[in-house]
Amino acid sequence: MLSRRSNGTWSLRVVPNRYPALRTEIQLSRSGVGMFDSMAGVGAHEVVIETSDHRSTLADQPVEQIASVLRAWQERMVDLSRDVRLKSLIAFKNHGGPAGATLFHAIPS
Repeated sequence: MLSRRSNGTWSLRVVPNRYPALRTEIQLSRSGVGMFDSMAGVGAHEVVIETSDHRSTLADQPVEQIASVLRAWQERMVDLSRDVRLKSLIAFKNHGGPAGATLFHAIPS
């Protein structure tokens, strides 16, 4: 998913996580391990890049951009909910190292 401004630059992107915790390509499987069941980790792990200005926070954005971000989350959740293997959808905001971020987007000059 990519949103563009009238001048052709992007304003919002949704991309697969470079190091996903879950993947949709994995077949759903279950096996017994002792008294426990073990299941494959099937799911999606995507990143919503809220703005091309990586120094800016969501709170700094105009209302229209915040609405675009919320719409992107909604559209991705609606699309992912069509996969019958997925039982739960979680959107969370991860910002910076203390929140667990391991990769940073390039800051435009």
